Amino acid sequence: RGLEDGPQFCLPSLEVSDSSCQRLVEASPLRGLSPDTPGVSSRSWQELAAVATQLPDVRWLGRQVFMWCGNPKEDLWNDFTALHQNETTDLEKQEHRNYFGEKAL
Repeated sequence: RGLEDGPQFCLPSLEVSDSSCQRLVEASPLRGLSPDTPGVSSRSWQELAAVATQLPDVRWLGRQVFMWCGNPKEDLWNDFTALHQNETTDLEKQEHRNYFGEKAL
């Protein structure tokens, strides 16, 4: 985030108030994190609470750089939302586990 033409996450969001979401985050392993801070991809408390309370989904990674080429227009990308449409995340699959280990967890 923060780079034009940079990585774009596709995080879920809860339909509840900021204060309710803050309580959910504080009661989770993500306690102490805040949205829209360095190293945190969530832009709102609703996104951070959803990530804190739902099972991981490889599609949350959205569009991520596969290979930097020095020029954003030449970079190679993985679009996890498109690649894994109509599919559920299975951490038994090596490719799902590897990407979560590197990018999300």
